[in-house]
Amino acid sequence: MKKFRFRLERVLEHRKRIAEEKKRVLAEKNRAVIDLESKREDLIGRLDEDALGSGIEDASLFLMNAQYKLRLRSELAEAEEKLEDAREEQKAALADYEIAARDEKALIKLKEKRESEHREYVLKEEEKYLDEMTVQRVGFNAQEES
Repeated sequence: MKKFRFRLERVLEHRKRIAEEKKRVLAEKNRAVIDLESKREDLIGRLDEDALGSGIEDASLFLMNAQYKLRLRSELAEAEEKLEDAREEQKAALADYEIAARDEKALIKLKEKRESEHREYVLKEEEKYLDEMTVQRVGFNAQEES
């Protein structure tokens, strides 16, 4: 009997590679979001620390402190913008991965179904062969008895 061969094996392998690539991209996007969240939290922490030390009496230090706060707020706004963009990219990457994984899973299920059908076919063929052998043996034994 012929060995089972899935005709779409190359397509399945290709879809597996695509799913792995999409998974890798998603992991990169997740790392980027985590890094940007960390940077944002750091900026918020620095702003909070600076708010505690606002009792500055020297005018030049007060001006420098105000400029520093302004720069921190600007960096924070920029970081939040980047974080929002990164989250959108993360969502898109997740959607791409889910589609690729679903396509791969569909082919895997099809392969399993075809493999199961092949096994059933082989078993039926073996049963037919054994039935034929039994019929031939019974016929042969009947001829010998006559």
